[in-house]
Amino acid sequence: MVQNRKYNRYKKKVQEPVLNVRPKLNDDKTMISAAPCFSGTCGLCASCCRNTDSSKLGEKDRRYNDMTKLMGKTLIEEYRVIYTGRLNHWAKSRGYTDPQFPGIASKKVKYNEEIFTLCQSNHNDVCDHPYCRVLYNSENEYTQKKRYVKYPIYKSDACSIKLCGVCMDRSINSIN
Repeated sequence: MVQNRKYNRYKKKVQEPVLNVRPKLNDDKTMISAAPCFSGTCGLCASCCRNTDSSKLGEKDRRYNDMTKLMGKTLIEEYRVIYTGRLNHWAKSRGYTDPQFPGIASKKVKYNEEIFTLCQSNHNDVCDHPYCRVLYNSENEYTQKKRYVKYPIYKSDACSIKLCGVCMDRSINSIN
């Protein structure tokens, strides 16, 4: 016995994908996409979406911003507590208060066959370690300008790498 039902009314209608859907932007707004991917198939970055990316940020800075978004506020705040504790311990153990009064912190440090020099004045530099940069990007502008100018930053003499005292302390050979 064959049942005679009308299956057509139970079938889901499949909507055809709409191609080339882009948000329309005003003339004063620009579209910012994720940093370029490695595979070419992520569907998020400008090259995969075939968008023109008008971001003024470099690829490195866009990667830090992407990492900030991916980590989320709770994970960033957990790491901020850990990092602040490490930074306070580093500063207290060396008597570091600000760049003008570094205490007994090493002025020059040898790390991976490069020599790094401690900044001796207030600066606008940020540590290049990804987690430190995420913490910086998640802070408000006031904190960025007031607190980060006093952090212990070591600059490479050979290239443009900058590391904070906490990141530098992980594996160093001091030069006195």
